Amino acid sequence: DFNAHGVLPPGSHTCNLPEIPGRYLNNQHRSDLWGDFESFLAWLADKPNPSILLIDGGFTSDKATPKDIDVVLDLSNATRESQDFWLRKFFTEREFFMENFRVDLWVYVPGAGKDLRAFFTYVKPAEAITRGMGPNDTKGMLRVEL
Repeated sequence: DFNAHGVLPPGSHTCNLPEIPGRYLNNQHRSDLWGDFESFLAWLADKPNPSILLIDGGFTSDKATPKDIDVVLDLSNATRESQDFWLRKFFTEREFFMENFRVDLWVYVPGAGKDLRAFFTYVKPAEAITRGMGPNDTKGMLRVEL
């Protein structure tokens, strides 16, 4: 559930995919966006499958019409081959995911750049002000094990 600021409370909130529609698809726009996300999951089915997806952004807030679903593939436990596959996709095909699935795709590989698991708890200053949050307040994200 959202906190008083309309975002998930800080932390990683473990859930499974079937739980998400009942909590987040409260209008046609969100349902359509989720349909695109389900197409992304179907596309993902025959690829090196990450074991954990982190879902964040406007979709995991009270925003009525989020433009996309932010997804971080947490590849902490993935094989080196799987990590390499997804790093290549991230650096060469991010636009593909946005254009085809409205997924803003990010990849977390231990030791390879920023820890996006922590980065996505950050609230942009303008959004924090609008939501009545303090400058150091953070938000939570959904953690889905596949």
